[in-house]
Amino acid sequence: MIRLKKVLAILLTGGLLAGMTAVPAIAANRQKIKSVSLTIKSEIQVGDEIRSDGLEIETSSAKYTIGDYEFNNSGFEWFEDDIPEAKVYLHAAEGYYFALTRASDVKLTGASYVKAVKEDSSETLVLTVKLPSLAENVGEIQSAGWSGTTLASWAEATGAGSYEVRIYRDGNPVGGSKKADSNTFDFIASMGRPGKYEYKVRPVNKIKTDKKGEWITSSSVTIDSAVAEQIRNANAAGTTLGVNSGEWIQDSTGWWYRNSDGSYTKNNWQKIGEEWFFFGDNGYMKTGWIEWNGAWYYCDATRGNMLVNTQTPDGFTVNADGVMVQ
Repeated sequence: MIRLKKVLAILLTGGLLAGMTAVPAIAANRQKIKSVSLTIKSEIQVGDEIRSDGLEIETSSAKYTIGDYEFNNSGFEWFEDDIPEAKVYLHAAEGYYFALTRASDVKLTGASYVKAVKEDSSETLVLTVKLPSLAENVGEIQSAGWSGTTLASWAEATGAGSYEVRIYRDGNPVGGSKKADSNTFDFIASMGRPGKYEYKVRPVNKIKTDKKGEWITSSSVTIDSAVAEQIRNANAAGTTLGVNSGEWIQDSTGWWYRNSDGSYTKNNWQKIGEEWFFFGDNGYMKTGWIEWNGAWYYCDATRGNMLVNTQTPDGFTVNADGVMVQ
């Protein structure tokens, strides 16, 4: 009997050893993922709602895939002093598992490392990352036009401390880029010859000047010989032509705005006084909802001015830039 118990003990011990070695054997069939590398691009803008979008995450590795992500930030919308923090879920490809041991095993472009946690038998890696402060971002300029014969004006961009501007005559550049410290610039020194003028402008971040927004092209203005002479004389005398002294005109089709030089805006925005108006392909003022550069704006049905920081008649909200809040 004692001998039988010894035999059973030996058999049981052998079985347990076999069971314990089975797990490492399975693990041995999987390959280790010793590092991960991600490129993270943020499309978050100040004023956007905080929700599970706004990031583009890419990797060149075939050992794992990028799953969902979620933000850790509280609140309902992004503010300029916010620092977005997100959890990114990575899933190991078949035959692989995550075996990272140090923070340096995570290589990030566009974000900084916070921590990493392995889940699901190391087949999932939950990576927490921190993005740059939104104060280091720069928004888009939604519209650009003219407030005077030579005075350019455009909508302000969030996060901008200055702007770069370039003017063109008949499609050709006149001089190089210039810096504007506000959302206006007087091109009087560059518009002394007859022709069709337009300008391009882009915002420059107020904290990191190497971060710049996209160029936007303004509406055009045509300068004839008489107006060109006025511009040259004013520039030589060191004076300006001032704000546009044009006039509103109504006919059987609708309202349009004739600038002091006789030109008028088509298919673009124009700032008149302190308000923005939109003019269609035929140069007439448009009202109601206007789609522009992927965003929606509302122009008052009676006056035509773009509404800001308010609710539209049909119940939607527009922010300080006039953009509809989704």
